[in-house]
Amino acid sequence: MRRLLTLILACLIALGCATAAKAETLMGLQTCSEVPAFQERFDDRVGTLEIKLESLDPGSDLYQVYQQKLKRTQNRFQGYSDLLCGEDGLPHLITDGRWGHAGEFILPGIAFLYLAGWLGWSGRMYLNKVQSESNPEAKESNIDVPLALQCFSASLAWPLAALKEIASGEIREKEEAVPISPR
Repeated sequence: MRRLLTLILACLIALGCATAAKAETLMGLQTCSEVPAFQERFDDRVGTLEIKLESLDPGSDLYQVYQQKLKRTQNRFQGYSDLLCGEDGLPHLITDGRWGHAGEFILPGIAFLYLAGWLGWSGRMYLNKVQSESNPEAKESNIDVPLALQCFSASLAWPLAALKEIASGEIREKEEAVPISPR
């Protein structure tokens, strides 16, 4: 009993005394707007575009192009100014699971997984549909574009279709169709 109480006390002390390590403090990161190297990068990029604009005729198409490029550059640096930068002035992605950094990694990661699943599910759907035709090998090497586009658009809701197939067991192969190697 005494050992159990000692173990519980040790766990409580360890859990209570531990401080959460944050990437900002471990890596010496600061808000990008406070880092001098970030400001130098901003001044360099904007300065180069402003010099180009001064040398062009304000009514020309090229002037409009550089003016839009200048505005996009300013907006990009404005968006990066709230992120965390190192001494090099470059933004760093923080992937420690805090919701304050969700826009840096979690949301783009989910978008990537959705797009990869969409592409994979549409390819799977296409292959399943051409298997029932007379010459499936020909449809794999020479893609039937209307059928592929139909599969691609039907796969937009692939997570729901996957859940439906998982729940019904349709996604699994029958045990008799799975070969077992002899031992």
